[in-house]
Amino acid sequence: DLKPLAMSTSSMASAQLIQRMQEKKQELEHLLLLRQLSNHLQTHFDELSEKFDGLVQGNQGIKRIQQYHHPQLYMKLDLQASLKFSFI
Repeated sequence: DLKPLAMSTSSMASAQLIQRMQEKKQELEHLLLLRQLSNHLQTHFDELSEKFDGLVQGNQGIKRIQQYHHPQLYMKLDLQASLKFSFI
């Protein structure tokens, strides 16, 4: 009789389908978690970028003040930097 064999094959296919659906559900959960973590990282990198921009602006302000009070020092440093890069 082929009926029990057909039912057995059908139930195996159904079990495999259920297993595959569970695997896909777990994969989706992992992808959603990765997306959430990625969003958190993006937020942190945006915050770091803003802080870094603030540090750069502050550094540029200090450099301008020092250049005003010690222009000879910066002329010497600029000359050394340009000579250093010209040999590279």
